[in-house]
Amino acid sequence: MSDQSSRSVVVSEQTRLEKVLASVVRRELLQSAPDALREAMKSKWLHRDEVKDQYGLTDRQLQYLRDEKRVTYSQHGRRIWYLRESVEEYFEEGRVDADG
Repeated sequence: MSDQSSRSVVVSEQTRLEKVLASVVRRELLQSAPDALREAMKSKWLHRDEVKDQYGLTDRQLQYLRDEKRVTYSQHGRRIWYLRESVEEYFEEGRVDADG
């Protein structure tokens, strides 16, 4: 019977240890994740305010991009959401590389 109770304690301790290790590994992975992983974790759609803040655009510029169908967006009522990938592609199209 004492063997069973010691096994129970070991299993309990092992489970606890596994949870702690999983937590530490998860935290370390998130801190040292490559850019691709961080990119994958970003939300797919950005609210209008997020696009304005992150890319320095005005409401008028966003209206122009929608009117000219330069970016993909979705409108639900008064809320407008922009496909992150589409906004990033728009900026990539206008990129000018420095002569090196």
